[in-house]
Amino acid sequence: MLKKWIIACPGRRVRELPLFVPRAFYALAPSWMDVGFELWAKIGDKNRDFFLPRPGPDLESFTQVPASAGDLAALGRLTLERLRIPIRRVDPPAGDHWQEGPEDLLAEGPAGGWTGHSERCTLPSAFAALGAS
Repeated sequence: MLKKWIIACPGRRVRELPLFVPRAFYALAPSWMDVGFELWAKIGDKNRDFFLPRPGPDLESFTQVPASAGDLAALGRLTLERLRIPIRRVDPPAGDHWQEGPEDLLAEGPAGGWTGHSERCTLPSAFAALGAS
């Protein structure tokens, strides 16, 4: 099953771009799309006609304008710089869970080469190198 969204592309020759994401593709959690969609639906104005709103200066709120390609590239780099190696904890009463570890996931430097297109080319290449179909 695929979810379909329309992404608004203001100022572009193509005004709307349909986005299809296969529900069956995931790295760790099969429910990632449902969780992601619920999170996305909570941000910004529900009546907006664009997919991604621009985060506010505090990175905790959103503005009423779409995120630009530059915004997305900067947010991608910022996210990579802040990622930590996850640690799996075994807690008998609560069960297994993951938490953020103290060490950076990436060495200093690789995030600087991340662009707005990296998700479309780097991540599929990395999964293919790991043997994912």
